[in-house]
Amino acid sequence: MDPLLASAWEAHSRGRLVEASDLYAAALRRDPRNAGALKGLGVLLCQVGRLAEGADLLLRSLETQPTDAEAWSNLGNACRLMEKFAEGAEACSNAVALAPNSAVARSNLSACLRPLDRLADAEAQAREALRLDPSLPDARVNLAAVLPAFGQTDEAIGLLRGLARRPEGLEAHSSLLFLMLGSDQADVGDLRAEAERYGRRFAPAPAPEPSNDDRITVGFVSGDLRSHPVGFFAGPVLRELDRRRFRVAVFPTSSARDEASQRIQSWCDAWVPIAGLPDAWAAERIREQRVDVLIDLSGHTAGNRLPLFALKPAAVQLSWLGYSGTTGLAAIDGVLVDPVVAPPGTREFTETPLRLPSFLTWDAPDDLPEPSQPPCERNGFVTFGSFNNPGKISPATLDAWCAVLRAMPDSRLVLKYKFFADEAVRSRWIERFAERGVAPCRIETRAWSPPQRRHADFDDVDLMLDTFPYSGATTTLESLWMGVPVVTRAGDRYCSRMSASMLCAAGLPELACDDADEFALCALRLADSGSELARLRRELRPALASTAFCQPRSFARTLEEILLTSRFERKAA
Repeated sequence: MDPLLASAWEAHSRGRLVEASDLYAAALRRDPRNAGALKGLGVLLCQVGRLAEGADLLLRSLETQPTDAEAWSNLGNACRLMEKFAEGAEACSNAVALAPNSAVARSNLSACLRPLDRLADAEAQAREALRLDPSLPDARVNLAAVLPAFGQTDEAIGLLRGLARRPEGLEAHSSLLFLMLGSDQADVGDLRAEAERYGRRFAPAPAPEPSNDDRITVGFVSGDLRSHPVGFFAGPVLRELDRRRFRVAVFPTSSARDEASQRIQSWCDAWVPIAGLPDAWAAERIREQRVDVLIDLSGHTAGNRLPLFALKPAAVQLSWLGYSGTTGLAAIDGVLVDPVVAPPGTREFTETPLRLPSFLTWDAPDDLPEPSQPPCERNGFVTFGSFNNPGKISPATLDAWCAVLRAMPDSRLVLKYKFFADEAVRSRWIERFAERGVAPCRIETRAWSPPQRRHADFDDVDLMLDTFPYSGATTTLESLWMGVPVVTRAGDRYCSRMSASMLCAAGLPELACDDADEFALCALRLADSGSELARLRRELRPALASTAFCQPRSFARTLEEILLTSRFERKAA
């Protein structure tokens, strides 16, 4: 082996990245087509966030050595991190074809297939990776990420528990916390204890002093400020913040761009990408912007940057919107909630609850037709619906739904979510209903709808059945806007009270039930009253429009007072 390249690989493997980079560069000056040096430097650049450059070097190495399965696998992983999932899946498929016994290649392929909604294929690749190497952490994480779509959340939690205890298991720990939100086997005490365990991973870091600038700089960290619920809800607030008192800086953690992200960027004073940057580097970018209050919009969702917040790059740090629970991170001072999702006396959060009039707000669509009459009037039977992610359908939810369907034998249920495009997902859910006495002919599944038809599906549903303990948020808001009532079961945690918050605001607290029996009785009582369904069809939209959920400007005014108070309290401390 070339001694120069061997030295580069040794330095790389021991984490001496600057030395390794210099050695790789020296090897390439001597031979620009050295496949080993191109691959090594490509991997190194990907590790430090220079994904496009790293991917280019990996491609160049493959021009010289096209049968290098490891290079194909690394290229696929780089494409995934750049959210080029189809390209990543193709590269990883090449790696698997060349090295079918490579657990890493199969695990990487699984990670690329899941965002393409090829869920059965993603599951199969992750399971094969674990068969080949039962100790491979990434394969466990990738399998756990896909299982909830099939209703196997508790199996996914079991896969992650051991990993979450390891020092290197940071991603697994976040995934575990996210999945626990939707598990009916975990209570709010379990959630807080696990979040605190996550928080203990990080040593305390000193907070910078607040700036003395006349305007407060408020920063937002997110990978979802685009065509995504977080973008829909946070964007209007960024737009409405008073620029006489506030400067808005956004730190996108994803390189993905679309029309929505361009629009949101136009509402910001600074747009500072930190996608792929190591946490220490990203923290320095935030400090350079003199951020007074930094708001995390991801929590423990995929691709989060909570370790960055642990470095305390801003004097005051808050959590909002993207994650409906506690982060467990001592470096995050407060969580933005409302009085329903976080009632007085709640012990769910390690952060201080800071209460807004509603936990989110949006620009209510003004280009949609008025809600139609309830479909039961034309069908002669009631159609229930759920447009939530099937990963939220817990066993307790499924039991309650089936109790409703059995009690009303001529009713139907429409399930809509993009995952139902996968026949394996559809089949497994149909089987679960059949096991509980609900015939397959009564269940209709729908997948993705084009934008112009997105809201038309609500015309086919009389009454939405919510999921628990993880309720709807975007789906509930859209349902109510389209005049379709939602029956929910309000539970012991933030994520189980989101629909309840909207229903209470719209004047329908009686649709937020305390237990499964009350849930079933409420759904049946409402479904049996065509006149009540027709009244709600007419009145829900104007009722919702008058609430804080549809008033970004007034929402922003309340948020401004919280931000001002947080900054001055920090100064006083």
